[in-house]
Amino acid sequence: MAQTNHPHDNVDRTDWVRCVGNAYQICGTRHYALTRGFSRGVNAIDVRTGGGLEYTVVPDRGLDISLASYQGNNLTYLTPKGEMNPAFYDASGEGWIRTFFAGLLTTCGFENVGAGCEDEGRYFGQHGRQNIIPAKNVCDCSNGTGGIHIHGELEDSVCFGAKIRRERTIVSACGENWIRITDIFENYGSKDEPLLLLYHINFGYPFLNKQTRVRIDAVKTEPYNAYSAEDMARLFEFSEPDATLQEKNYFHVLADSSGYGCSEIRNPNGTGVCIRQKMDELPYLNHWKLENPVDYVLALEPSNVRCVGRRAMREAGGLPVIRAGEKKKFEIEIGVI
Repeated sequence: MAQTNHPHDNVDRTDWVRCVGNAYQICGTRHYALTRGFSRGVNAIDVRTGGGLEYTVVPDRGLDISLASYQGNNLTYLTPKGEMNPAFYDASGEGWIRTFFAGLLTTCGFENVGAGCEDEGRYFGQHGRQNIIPAKNVCDCSNGTGGIHIHGELEDSVCFGAKIRRERTIVSACGENWIRITDIFENYGSKDEPLLLLYHINFGYPFLNKQTRVRIDAVKTEPYNAYSAEDMARLFEFSEPDATLQEKNYFHVLADSSGYGCSEIRNPNGTGVCIRQKMDELPYLNHWKLENPVDYVLALEPSNVRCVGRRAMREAGGLPVIRAGEKKKFEIEIGVI
């Protein structure tokens, strides 16, 4: 992961503890609960890396990440309702999109990735439930010299059905500007289960604007539909807000660079964000653009499947599976460059 200079390069990190009254002056976490509107009761953890990168972890929403900024400048997109309490979630119809906060990271899966659909006699809601599950046993081991280390468990399990547990660890080093997210999925049930996973990483204004450019190391790219295909010439560009435009989606198979695939988004002011994904775990990158007023967002989404919905994936050749008793590990890195 590329690194940049940060405001505290002249400070010996081993001396931070001797120079401050509270480590959060430089690097650390702050816990609180949101109190208003749809977000009432949602727990949050603000993270300060000490290198200019700050972000908010939301334990009650899949241990995902909502707000993110670099040197005080916003990087991501937040939907109008923000970090809604998961109690409002509804798997049917437009339920998922009504509770979608976007943010830097929304985790999608495990039973479905893509539009809601019927498959084998059951209905599976859009993008699954991973983002609306409250984490349990959340442990914050962050400190001023050892960096950020947040860990929690999430149960996407049901009586007489699938038994899937996810353990998430979020790590950042003090004074640096990257986030490593590691998920370990465990099938502790008695039956094999499909395991569909997508990391919905979202960018917004002012980091995202008409001068922003995307770079993706891909060996193959396909548009999702005819409308997306018409705009292939502008695949790596972004326009000003335009109410006449519709969303566009693309599927990339990434090039393998020493076991990793990389994608990048850069702003003309020199700030960029790089995403790294392990190719043996997450060989695909889904690419989503929406250039409307208010809904002004671009997402780069590491995934173990193409984002077309469970039924279409099954009909196209089958679903990835996690065996009974098996554990599978997935890891992504997001870094400011």
